[in-house]
Amino acid sequence: MTTTTATLVAEHTARFSARHLDGHSVGSGVGLWLLLALLAPLTEDDARRRLEAELGTDADDAARRAAKLLGDLHPAVKTAIALWNRPELLTSDFDHWIDSLAPGLEHGPMPDQAHANAWAHRHTLGMVPRFPVLIGADTAILLASAVATDVTWDAPFTTIDADHLGGTFGSSITQALRADDRHMQVLADTDAAGIVAVHAADATTALRVMSVIGPPDATTEQLHLATHQVSRLLAGDDRRAGWVDLFDLELGPGHAWTLTEDRVMRPVRADPIQVVRTTMAAWRAAGDHDLSGDPGIAETSAVVARFMDDPRGRTVMAARQAAMAEFTREGFRAAALTSMAAGGNSPREEVEQRRRIAEVRFNRPYAVLATALGPRDRVSSWTGVPVFSAWVEEVEDTPAVDQRQAADERRAEMRSRSAGVEG
Repeated sequence: MTTTTATLVAEHTARFSARHLDGHSVGSGVGLWLLLALLAPLTEDDARRRLEAELGTDADDAARRAAKLLGDLHPAVKTAIALWNRPELLTSDFDHWIDSLAPGLEHGPMPDQAHANAWAHRHTLGMVPRFPVLIGADTAILLASAVATDVTWDAPFTTIDADHLGGTFGSSITQALRADDRHMQVLADTDAAGIVAVHAADATTALRVMSVIGPPDATTEQLHLATHQVSRLLAGDDRRAGWVDLFDLELGPGHAWTLTEDRVMRPVRADPIQVVRTTMAAWRAAGDHDLSGDPGIAETSAVVARFMDDPRGRTVMAARQAAMAEFTREGFRAAALTSMAAGGNSPREEVEQRRRIAEVRFNRPYAVLATALGPRDRVSSWTGVPVFSAWVEEVEDTPAVDQRQAADERRAEMRSRSAGVEG
C-alpha cells in the first residue's frame, strides 16, 4: 500500500514539533519538508539515505510530491517557494540544477533585505513581515518557503464567562470560548498519552484545527504525537488511537473534564446519549526556530557547497523559521516562513515573540494541529496534510463585539495592503 503524502508530512511534523514546540510557540513542519524535498535529488550515498529517512520516501519521489503540493492550489492553504542566488559566487552546475526544477518555483538574483521582507510580507498575508535571516554580501543561495492560512469557522464559538474555564488559563482572562455543538468534541485513547480530550473545528475553506489536551504529567512530545495519532484516527487508522465511550469512564472529575450523568426520555432502543462540551480560550503564538541542527540540513548543506565557486568559508547553511498563529472566536490564521541561506554566517534578524456529559476545559497547556481537508469540489494532494502545529501555554481574552468588528476591519485593510506589496 502506497504511503500518502499526508502520512509522510505528518510523521515529519511530529518530529519537528517535538524538537521545536516545547514552549508557547507555533511552527510548520511542511514548510521545512518542502525545502528538503526540493534538494533531496541532489544528495548522494549516505547523505541521501539519511535525508530519505527524514522525508519518509526516496529522494525523487519526495521531490515529485513536493512539486505536486506546490502546484495544487488549496482554498485554505497559500504556499510559495523561492530560490535566489548570486551568480558570481556559483558554478555553472547551479544553472543546470535550476533548469531541472519543477515549474512554479520563483527564482532569480539575490534580493536586498527590503525586497526579501516584502516577499515574506506578501506570501504570509502580512503575518511574518520580515525575513528570519539577514542577507549579507556573501549569501550565495537563499531558499524560502511560505505557508499561510486565514480562515473562518463553519460554526463560530460563543463567548462565556472565564469562570467556566477555570484553571490557570481561566484566571488570566474574563471571557472564554464555548464550542458550538457542530464542532467535533470527543475523548480518545492514544498510545502516546493515554486518554485525551479532543476539540476540532472546521473552517469554511477546508481546514481543520484540532486541539488535544492530555494528562498533566504528559510531556509536550507525547502530546504532539497523540495529536497526530488522533488525526490518523479521524482518517480511519485506529492502530494507535481509539474513541472513548463515556459510559466506560467513572463519573466525576477527569484530568481535563467533569463527567456527570442524568436521565432523559428517549424512544425504546435508542442509543445512549453521549455529549462532550468544550470550553477553551483564544490564543496567539509566535515562533522563531533555529533549524540548523535539524535532520536533513547538514546533508543539504553539503549539496549546496558543490555549487560554490569558492566553497572555503562559504558552506555555512543558516536555516530558520518564523511563524505566527491566532485562534479566535471567528476563525484561525497562521503563517510560517522557512529559510535556508548558504554562503555566510550572517546574523539572524530578531523577531518579536510572545512567550456522558463531559465538560472539557482546555485550561492548561495543550497541543494544536491544523490539517488541510479535501476541497468539496475535487480531489486534492493536500488532503490530510498537516500545515501548522502549536503548543499553547498562553491565552488571550476574547474582545467585545465592537472590538472584534474593529479587528476585522484592520485585518481586511492589512490583506488589501499586502496584495499590493511588490516583491
